Amino acid sequence: MSPNHATLCGQHAVADRQAAEAARIASKLTHPSVKTPTEINAMLAQLYDAVCGRKVDVRQATLLACITQLMLQTHKLAEVPPRTSA
Repeated sequence: MSPNHATLCGQHAVADRQAAEAARIASKLTHPSVKTPTEINAMLAQLYDAVCGRKVDVRQATLLACITQLMLQTHKLAEVPPRTSA
């Protein structure tokens, strides 16, 4: 048993905390108010801090970072005016 969790061993208690932190960051990324590249960049900074502090599993962080990259790319595409055919 982990002293920080009544029903999980230490290893699973860490995994449980990391999953909760990843879910918290993911919910912020998907919040409707996160729209600009600056806001998305701030979320990436939080993700970076969470990985460095071992609050988020590296695999979870990798997935969130890939999704965030796609968000940034599609944001750029949305700003580009469509080409007109000549």
